[in-house]
Amino acid sequence: MITLRLTRVVLVWVLPLLNMCLPQPVCAAAPKKQTISVVPSRVSLTPGAAVQLTAVDSTGLTVSASWSSSAEAVARISSTGLVEAVASGTATVTALYNRGKASRSVQVSDPAGSASMPFGPKQLPAGQFGTPPWTGAYVNSGTVTKLQTMMALAQQYGVHLIVKLAPAHHAMLNRTTGCFDIDLWKQAIDKLKPFAFAPYVANGTVIGAELVNEPHASDWCLSEPRRLTKTEVEEMAVYAKAIWPTLPVGAGRSDWVLANAPWAHLDFAHSQYHMRKGDVVAWREQTISEAKAAGVGHLMSLDYLAGQLDDSAMTAEQLQYYGSALAQDTYSCLLTGYLYDATYNAQPGVMAAFSAISWIANSHPAPPCFAGSVK
Repeated sequence: MITLRLTRVVLVWVLPLLNMCLPQPVCAAAPKKQTISVVPSRVSLTPGAAVQLTAVDSTGLTVSASWSSSAEAVARISSTGLVEAVASGTATVTALYNRGKASRSVQVSDPAGSASMPFGPKQLPAGQFGTPPWTGAYVNSGTVTKLQTMMALAQQYGVHLIVKLAPAHHAMLNRTTGCFDIDLWKQAIDKLKPFAFAPYVANGTVIGAELVNEPHASDWCLSEPRRLTKTEVEEMAVYAKAIWPTLPVGAGRSDWVLANAPWAHLDFAHSQYHMRKGDVVAWREQTISEAKAAGVGHLMSLDYLAGQLDDSAMTAEQLQYYGSALAQDTYSCLLTGYLYDATYNAQPGVMAAFSAISWIANSHPAPPCFAGSVK
């Protein structure tokens, strides 16, 4: 009798526990927290622009996350991760998947200027767009197909570009005279006519285009020293704007631009620092003063691959010192440098120096690449 009562007691307590597991052969453990991340790593848009975000797991596979925005008045996001910029400001978008959580900051700024000063080297490969610390770049136009690929990636990753329109220096020299021939320049521009810059100017992806590099140099003729004239550069600007009316165009060092001022069609100057130019802060202030006096915007550059007095590459310490001084400039529309070089970048301390420069550049806004309005 006692044995029977004990059995009943055991069954009363054990059966409910067994029933908890009856729907499954084995009691299921709670799912592990999933580690996810959001790509791209940097999102900078202008009102009306959009970019697709993707949530990926630790193996890089895309997952179906749920999305939300901290400020839909700035940037709203769809159920599939498409971010649409609404108005200037900053919003945080968040992805949730299997208890995993990842966020990404979205900056929305007016296309007239950048939310922060773009920074990146000349000839940055398109595959590096959006890779820290690069937020901008000076790129060669190449072909229409190359432009289309670059623009799509730059827009996706919120990278701001200055595009060099001109062909190689030697391609603009007449084979008979050995001197600059503006018709050869125009023929190169004509090849780019099918490309529509206007949408990328409107959304801030393209902030300017350089008509020609170093018009102030004396090597525009093989037989004698020759510089480009103001008349030639203005003719280039007129020709380019007849094709792309909203595109800000630039050329030349700030002192050369000032010496030839006023300008009816040129929008910005382009100056590059080398250690032989003396104190970097004094040079920076003089350069900006010249651009302002000429009534143009400015593109700032650092020659770090051949920037020492003997034309050797700057050390990481020199790179950070001189680059940081230039990054404090609040007048230029972009800070670039000569030139993207994977071997140089791999040297100890170089990428850390670039990151420090980028941090300073990104700590303040940048104006557009023109003064007042596009001429």
